[in-house]
Amino acid sequence: MKIEIDLNDILGDENGSETLQESVRRQVISAVSASVKKGIGEKIDRAISEMITSNIQTFMKDQMPLLLGDIMNAEYTPVGRYGDEGKPTSFRKQIIQTITENMVYRKGDYSSDKNAFTAAVDDVIEEHMKLFKAGFNKKVDADFTAAAMEYATEVLKKKLGILS
Repeated sequence: MKIEIDLNDILGDENGSETLQESVRRQVISAVSASVKKGIGEKIDRAISEMITSNIQTFMKDQMPLLLGDIMNAEYTPVGRYGDEGKPTSFRKQIIQTITENMVYRKGDYSSDKNAFTAAVDDVIEEHMKLFKAGFNKKVDADFTAAAMEYATEVLKKKLGILS
Protein backbone atom coordinates (compact mmCIF):
# COMPACT_ATOMS: atom_id res chain seq x y z
CA MET A 1 0.00 0.00 0.00
CA LYS A 2 1.27 3.42 -0.92
CA ILE A 3 0.60 6.31 1.47
CA GLU A 4 1.37 9.85 0.38
CA ILE A 5 1.84 12.65 2.88
CA ASP A 6 1.36 16.20 1.70
CA LEU A 7 4.15 18.29 3.28
CA ASN A 8 2.42 21.45 2.12
CA ASP A 9 -0.50 20.45 4.34
CA ILE A 10 1.86 19.90 7.28
CA LEU A 11 4.13 22.92 6.84
CA GLY A 12 1.54 25.29 5.46
CA ASP A 13 -0.81 25.18 8.45
CA GLU A 14 -1.68 28.83 8.98
CA ASN A 15 -3.37 28.47 12.31
CA GLY A 16 -0.74 26.27 13.84
CA SER A 17 -3.48 24.34 15.59
CA GLU A 18 -2.43 20.94 14.23
CA THR A 19 0.89 19.39 15.24
CA LEU A 20 3.14 17.47 12.86
CA GLN A 21 2.10 14.20 14.47
CA GLU A 22 -1.61 14.98 14.17
CA SER A 23 -1.24 16.04 10.52
CA VAL A 24 0.62 12.85 9.56
CA ARG A 25 -1.87 10.78 11.55
CA ARG A 26 -4.84 12.46 9.83
CA GLN A 27 -3.36 11.94 6.34
CA VAL A 28 -2.46 8.28 7.04
CA ILE A 29 -5.96 7.59 8.38
CA SER A 30 -7.50 9.34 5.38
CA ALA A 31 -5.37 7.32 2.90
CA VAL A 32 -6.04 3.99 4.65
CA SER A 33 -9.78 4.60 4.93
CA ALA A 34 -10.00 5.61 1.24
CA SER A 35 -8.14 2.44 0.26
CA VAL A 36 -10.39 0.26 2.43
CA LYS A 37 -13.54 1.94 1.04
CA LYS A 38 -12.33 1.33 -2.51
CA GLY A 39 -11.52 -2.34 -1.78
CA ILE A 40 -14.85 -2.93 -0.07
CA GLY A 41 -16.69 -1.20 -2.93
CA GLU A 42 -14.95 -3.42 -5.50
CA LYS A 43 -15.77 -6.55 -3.49
CA ILE A 44 -19.40 -5.52 -3.17
CA ASP A 45 -19.63 -4.74 -6.90
CA ARG A 46 -18.05 -8.10 -7.78
CA ALA A 47 -20.36 -10.03 -5.42
CA ILE A 48 -23.47 -8.24 -6.72
CA SER A 49 -22.41 -8.84 -10.33
CA GLU A 50 -21.85 -12.55 -9.69
CA MET A 51 -25.20 -12.84 -7.88
CA ILE A 52 -27.07 -11.06 -10.69
CA THR A 53 -25.39 -13.22 -13.35
CA SER A 54 -26.22 -16.37 -11.40
CA ASN A 55 -29.85 -15.32 -10.89
CA ILE A 56 -30.26 -14.39 -14.55
CA GLN A 57 -28.86 -17.75 -15.65
CA THR A 58 -31.18 -19.59 -13.26
CA PHE A 59 -34.16 -17.55 -14.45
CA MET A 60 -33.30 -18.16 -18.11
CA LYS A 61 -32.95 -21.89 -17.54
CA ASP A 62 -36.15 -22.21 -15.52
CA GLN A 63 -38.50 -19.65 -17.06
CA MET A 64 -37.40 -19.17 -20.67
CA PRO A 65 -39.02 -22.37 -22.05
CA LEU A 66 -42.35 -21.34 -20.49
CA LEU A 67 -42.05 -17.77 -21.74
CA LEU A 68 -41.02 -18.91 -25.20
CA GLY A 69 -44.07 -21.15 -25.44
CA ASP A 70 -46.33 -18.30 -24.33
CA ILE A 71 -44.71 -15.87 -26.77
CA MET A 72 -45.01 -18.32 -29.67
CA ASN A 73 -48.74 -18.90 -29.03
CA ALA A 74 -49.83 -15.42 -27.92
CA GLU A 75 -52.16 -13.80 -30.42
CA TYR A 76 -51.62 -10.29 -31.69
CA THR A 77 -53.09 -8.14 -34.41
CA PRO A 78 -50.53 -6.85 -36.90
CA VAL A 79 -50.82 -3.20 -37.81
CA GLY A 80 -49.77 -2.00 -41.25
CA ARG A 81 -47.74 1.03 -42.18
CA TYR A 82 -50.76 3.31 -42.30
CA GLY A 83 -52.52 1.92 -39.22
CA ASP A 84 -54.69 -0.63 -40.98
CA GLU A 85 -55.19 -3.75 -38.87
CA GLY A 86 -54.67 -7.24 -40.19
CA LYS A 87 -56.16 -10.55 -39.08
CA PRO A 88 -55.21 -11.75 -35.59
CA THR A 89 -52.28 -14.16 -35.72
CA SER A 90 -49.53 -15.58 -33.54
CA PHE A 91 -45.77 -15.69 -33.80
CA ARG A 92 -45.91 -19.44 -34.50
CA LYS A 93 -48.40 -18.96 -37.35
CA GLN A 94 -46.28 -16.18 -38.83
CA ILE A 95 -43.15 -18.37 -38.77
CA ILE A 96 -44.99 -21.25 -40.43
CA GLN A 97 -46.47 -18.93 -43.06
CA THR A 98 -43.10 -17.32 -43.81
CA ILE A 99 -41.34 -20.67 -44.10
CA THR A 100 -44.11 -22.03 -46.34
CA GLU A 101 -43.98 -19.00 -48.61
CA ASN A 102 -40.21 -19.19 -48.91
CA MET A 103 -40.02 -22.95 -49.54
CA VAL A 104 -40.51 -22.32 -53.26
CA TYR A 105 -37.72 -22.86 -55.75
CA ARG A 106 -37.42 -19.64 -57.76
CA LYS A 107 -34.55 -19.53 -60.21
CA GLY A 108 -33.45 -15.96 -60.91
CA ASP A 109 -30.95 -14.43 -63.25
CA TYR A 110 -28.82 -13.12 -60.39
CA SER A 111 -27.85 -14.60 -57.05
CA SER A 112 -29.66 -11.70 -55.34
CA ASP A 113 -32.91 -12.92 -56.96
CA LYS A 114 -32.71 -16.27 -55.15
CA ASN A 115 -34.43 -16.82 -51.84
CA ALA A 116 -32.79 -18.85 -49.05
CA PHE A 117 -34.46 -22.09 -50.14
CA THR A 118 -33.34 -21.71 -53.76
CA ALA A 119 -29.78 -20.88 -52.67
CA ALA A 120 -29.67 -23.93 -50.37
CA VAL A 121 -30.99 -26.27 -53.09
CA ASP A 122 -28.53 -24.84 -55.63
CA ASP A 123 -25.65 -25.29 -53.18
CA VAL A 124 -26.58 -28.93 -52.52
CA ILE A 125 -26.94 -29.65 -56.25
CA GLU A 126 -23.63 -27.95 -57.03
CA GLU A 127 -21.84 -29.97 -54.34
CA HIS A 128 -23.31 -33.26 -55.63
CA MET A 129 -22.41 -32.34 -59.21
CA LYS A 130 -18.80 -31.65 -58.18
CA LEU A 131 -18.61 -35.07 -56.52
CA PHE A 132 -20.23 -36.77 -59.54
CA LYS A 133 -17.91 -34.95 -61.96
CA ALA A 134 -14.82 -35.95 -59.98
CA GLY A 135 -15.93 -39.61 -59.85
CA PHE A 136 -16.95 -39.62 -63.51
CA ASN A 137 -13.65 -38.09 -64.66
CA LYS A 138 -11.71 -40.58 -62.55
CA LYS A 139 -13.66 -43.51 -64.05
CA VAL A 140 -13.31 -42.20 -67.65
CA ASP A 141 -9.56 -41.66 -67.16
CA ALA A 142 -9.13 -45.15 -65.70
CA ASP A 143 -11.14 -46.77 -68.53
CA PHE A 144 -9.30 -44.77 -71.21
CA THR A 145 -5.92 -45.64 -69.74
CA ALA A 146 -6.84 -49.34 -69.57
CA ALA A 147 -8.14 -49.35 -73.17
CA ALA A 148 -5.08 -47.45 -74.45
CA MET A 149 -2.73 -49.87 -72.67
CA GLU A 150 -4.60 -52.87 -74.09
CA TYR A 151 -4.49 -51.42 -77.63
CA ALA A 152 -0.78 -50.61 -77.31
CA THR A 153 -0.08 -54.13 -76.09
CA GLU A 154 -1.96 -55.67 -79.04
CA VAL A 155 -0.17 -53.46 -81.60
CA LEU A 156 3.21 -54.25 -80.03
CA LYS A 157 2.45 -58.01 -80.07
CA LYS A 158 1.55 -57.84 -83.79
CA LYS A 159 4.72 -55.92 -84.65
CA LEU A 160 6.86 -58.36 -82.72
CA GLY A 161 5.01 -61.32 -84.14
CA ILE A 162 3.85 -62.64 -80.81
CA LEU A 163 0.58 -64.48 -81.04
CA SER A 164 -1.59 -64.84 -78.03
